[in-house]
Amino acid sequence: MDHVIAKELETKMNIQNISIVLSPTVQISNRVLYVFFTHVQELFGNVTLKQVTKPLRWSNMATMPTLPEAQESIKEEIRRQEFLLNCLHRDLQGGIKDLSKEERLWEVQRILTALKRKLREAKRQENEILTEQEELLAMEQFLRRQIASEKEEIERLRAEIAEIQSRQQGRSETEECSSESESESEDEDELQAILEELQRQNEELEIKNNHLNQAVHEEREAIIELRVQLRLLQLQRAGPSPQRPRARRRQGAPPAEGARRGVAQQGQEGDAHLSRAGRRPNLDAVAPGFGVVDQRCTPRALDIGEKARARQKVDRRIQKAFTGNEGKDGRSGREWKETSSVLLV
Repeated sequence: MDHVIAKELETKMNIQNISIVLSPTVQISNRVLYVFFTHVQELFGNVTLKQVTKPLRWSNMATMPTLPEAQESIKEEIRRQEFLLNCLHRDLQGGIKDLSKEERLWEVQRILTALKRKLREAKRQENEILTEQEELLAMEQFLRRQIASEKEEIERLRAEIAEIQSRQQGRSETEECSSESESESEDEDELQAILEELQRQNEELEIKNNHLNQAVHEEREAIIELRVQLRLLQLQRAGPSPQRPRARRRQGAPPAEGARRGVAQQGQEGDAHLSRAGRRPNLDAVAPGFGVVDQRCTPRALDIGEKARARQKVDRRIQKAFTGNEGKDGRSGREWKETSSVLLV
């Protein structure tokens, strides 16, 4: 209202009149409004009005809306869309059925999905850039240290060259004084040939050195890329991961070897019991092979029909053995059932 108050002569509206006019609208007494208008800087000095940014719309499914690029802008847009989504959920849960609000709800959810996907991609790119920068900084420090060591080596070699030159100069002076009469043409030709040979070898060594430096540079770039990928994989593994349910061990029948041992042990216990009672028949004489548990008659190796046939066969042979000896030792027909049940549990 500053512009209205500043043009009081034209608008005929001073602070008191404005307070009286706005009092019923804002439901505040005119005196309080008068105090507000007269002490604006003291009460509202730091208040700034910002333009409201409307939430992003995705009305046309054929075209993708323009999403923000910066992470801060993406987060701000996500905050607005989540606030709008909560308002729509609250209206729909209140019992208000409106097709337009339902369509807007789906639209907001699609926008949120796209924004969160873009935010994840931006964070991944930022992590990749930061990791690559760290590797490049480490490589830069390594190269700086190497350059410093090379400079020290150059200074040392220069000092050695100066010392060698001073020695050669002293020798040449002594040789000139001692042998002035000797011809220097042959020595110059020989020295020139040696110099050319050394120059040729130096050029070859420089070419090899350049190739080696190029290969080392390429290998270092490859190492940097691999380190960046390794760091990104470590960051992904360090994030929250869904817990996998532990595979429960199946509680079932014991292995075949354990089953055979259990059956054999039961058969031995039954034979020992019958032997102690003095009622064990001579099964080896009547039914050879049935005094011990047959490895082919285990629960793992036989199906239902084979087990039934094997049981009937053993029953017949044991019954025959007991029937033949019933009048001699007084054994009853019930004992062969106990024996067969012990042998084929």
